[in-house]
Amino acid sequence: MRLVWMIGILVLLAGAGWSTGLTGWLHTNGREVLDDANHPVRFCGVNVSGMEYGTGVPFAQRGPSTYGGWATPDPRMYDHLQAWGVNVVRLPIAWANLEPKAPVKGKHSYNQAYLQALDGIVTALGKRHIGVILSMHQWAWSPAFQAPRAGDGKLIRGCGMPVWLYPNAGKNGAIGAKDPVRVAAQLNFFLNIDHVDDGLIAAWCFLARRYADNTAVVGADLFNEPGIFQSDTVKSIPLEDFYQRIGDAVQAVQPHWLLAVQGGPHTPVDTAPRLRNLVCSFHMYPKTWDADTQALVDRHLARAVAWNTPLWVGEFRAIGDEATPAGPTGWKAQTAGFLAYLKARDIHWTYWAYQRALFALGDPKVNTALAQVLQAGM
Repeated sequence: MRLVWMIGILVLLAGAGWSTGLTGWLHTNGREVLDDANHPVRFCGVNVSGMEYGTGVPFAQRGPSTYGGWATPDPRMYDHLQAWGVNVVRLPIAWANLEPKAPVKGKHSYNQAYLQALDGIVTALGKRHIGVILSMHQWAWSPAFQAPRAGDGKLIRGCGMPVWLYPNAGKNGAIGAKDPVRVAAQLNFFLNIDHVDDGLIAAWCFLARRYADNTAVVGADLFNEPGIFQSDTVKSIPLEDFYQRIGDAVQAVQPHWLLAVQGGPHTPVDTAPRLRNLVCSFHMYPKTWDADTQALVDRHLARAVAWNTPLWVGEFRAIGDEATPAGPTGWKAQTAGFLAYLKARDIHWTYWAYQRALFALGDPKVNTALAQVLQAGM
């Protein structure tokens, strides 16, 4: 069976060639990303989801009070990604898993089981010369809160910030994009009221030290989708200051990492933080590839040009549907057009996500149609 599976993977590579992968530290030079030999590198990869969920325990050990749990990837993933020519993985992680218990007298206690699982992913990808960009994730802000899931509207727990930050969230947590409890939590965080984001900075610095000599970890996406769930009253948050605080602290420990920053719809990052190896990032989930979608890409590209930094689409899906085998026709051409547009402009990308789109959980079949479209855009 393994031989049959490998033959199927190799068929995907006809005419595509094997990726040589990444070696050594990366750095930016204007709008380019360069490797340690100063050769240009363009990220073409995937997100690998699973490690961002929960409050410190793995999925198999979750209980009614743990709100789900983190999970490592299917082990077949590593060979899939190497065969497809992927050169980078954006790996969402969560502070809620890194530090599930509140600091005691200023002393942080980090989750060793979670860190060992993270080490295993980094090691497996590094052996295949696939770089890792750690992404500090949030969705609905924290497992202390709930939010409607896209598609069916079912209320599910968020991920990201530790639940111990919000002891007054209530049994079910705040619900709704403009819930005052959650908006207050976000305002306090981004404005660093009572130094609430110092814990996140400490967690990032801990990770930077842990991987200080590991060239498999090439960068940090400092905060996922800031402001996505905030109200219109939050437009004036100075995200530049927020990113500057985190970036300065991380670069003092780990000067080699690329540092990616992104804004939210109510909180754009108008001014580039003064950081080395800065990457401008954005996410997009358009339903069609048309003039309006192209204009959106162009607006972000103009910002990256003004900053003189590389541009990275950190998350996107197949355009037209989610590229399920039973999906409507037309998604291949639209997604191919989008990827060709990015390639012509040297824009980096990581697809969301390996799980459920490229390789369904519990399903041994690879979505070869989607893999081929992504390969063509590399």
